[in-house]
Amino acid sequence: MLPKVLVTFISKFLAAVFSFLIVIITSKLIGAEGRGEISLFVLGITLSLLLNNIIGGSALVLLASDKKPLQLLIPSYLWAIVSSILIPITLLATTNISYHLLYHIFFISLIQSLGSVNLNLFLGLKKYYLFNIINLLQVLVLFTVISVFMFLLDMRTVSDYITAMYISFILQTLSTYWFLIKFINLEFTLEFRSTIRSILNLGVIIQVCNIVQLLNYRFAYFILEKELGIGILGVFATATALAESVWLISKSISMIQYAEIAGSKDKTIARRSTIRFAKLSLAASTIIYIPLLFIPENIFAFIFGVEFKEIGTQVILFSPGILAFSFSTILAHYFAGFGRNSINLLISSVGLLMTIVLSVVLIPSMGINGAAISVSSSYIGTTILYLVIFKQDVGLKLRELIPKVSDFQLFAYELKKITKK
Repeated sequence: MLPKVLVTFISKFLAAVFSFLIVIITSKLIGAEGRGEISLFVLGITLSLLLNNIIGGSALVLLASDKKPLQLLIPSYLWAIVSSILIPITLLATTNISYHLLYHIFFISLIQSLGSVNLNLFLGLKKYYLFNIINLLQVLVLFTVISVFMFLLDMRTVSDYITAMYISFILQTLSTYWFLIKFINLEFTLEFRSTIRSILNLGVIIQVCNIVQLLNYRFAYFILEKELGIGILGVFATATALAESVWLISKSISMIQYAEIAGSKDKTIARRSTIRFAKLSLAASTIIYIPLLFIPENIFAFIFGVEFKEIGTQVILFSPGILAFSFSTILAHYFAGFGRNSINLLISSVGLLMTIVLSVVLIPSMGINGAAISVSSSYIGTTILYLVIFKQDVGLKLRELIPKVSDFQLFAYELKKITKK
């Protein structure tokens, strides 16, 4: 298990690096308004993918070893079409997103969702390396095409970025079908009713939780765009990407923790590992985040462009919430490891409510800084809720949260074992 976790971490790390380089390139060469349009565009595609994953996501992973592939693929493909239609319609009714972007959201969402269904089937069949390589391939292709467009061909518009997305996702999806046909026996069956029931039982709560959490992350985007315009949204989205980059630490640690909990189901082990990993996640994230607080404006202007020179203020305002969330991510995976996703849904819903209320109140009066305060406050609030519920669940004593040298020594030992394997 641990070598697979390490491969997953490396692939996620490389994908995160190239994704952040894409943020830098597009911010520098397309500008704040372009970044704002791209942010709303990507948010629409992400929402569509999360909706798609109600049927074609985690439930498909869990059922892949028990059901024939076509039993899972056919309903997943049909739902991919539906989910790709629903999100653009919802955005059309609730936002000011450009009309022409909605068509592209539909087509790219559909292409990505079909590929995602296949990838989740690979994951369920324990083809971990294939899953990670194809996911990384998409980001690498996107980065390469954008670099060629913008540096060699001087193609520097939002439409050019969208074209690059088409190319990367089409190649990703086609590659999944090549492996699907090559390695998987696609035997036809008509047993769909029980399969769909199983998928819905396993997937709905998890994906609704993910959708609510994404809205918690990004609801401020809609208020900012409406109140202050697409350019300010572009600045805020860039500051958000920079601040959230430290979450790679907590997400990677939580994979190890989740595997340990799901594999043993031993509450004593889960309690001990969760406390240790939560402390480690907070400490490591803080160490990485601190240098971001002292980057001068001229460096931000040099990296992202002059329109982004003041994002350091938002990075500072984000810091309490971002670091708090790096801690609570580990607590969330404790409950997920035991299948108690209703707790995660409840807390995410409270967080979303806080974000909505604070965004509506603070953004009109404080602008972009109000958005950062709203999001950060929501993260702090959800972390407190997680800590209270976790404390009641395991009998936590607050002194146990003080980091010890042995916590870091044990994690270093585990990493050493992974490297040897």
